[in-house]
Amino acid sequence: MYDETYNYIGKGPNGYYELLQIVSNVAKRLHENKVIINTFKREIPIIIHDLEYFWFSEETTKNGNPNGIAEIFLEALRQEFPE
Repeated sequence: MYDETYNYIGKGPNGYYELLQIVSNVAKRLHENKVIINTFKREIPIIIHDLEYFWFSEETTKNGNPNGIAEIFLEALRQEFPE
């Protein structure tokens, strides 16, 4: 789906958004069950993305990393970079 200026506004191919939700929930459970901190000896964010970052990449990354663990990455993602 695209808007009137041909910017992509859809949720990707059928099932892709739903798949990212599942991945996000798994990431969140890894944090909640202390798998990440026990493995790496510190909290690290799990970044969920595709070849490009869409709004749902930010949403799923934020959901999968509780307590603002990925906030530095998400803040950088929100910056506009020149092409």
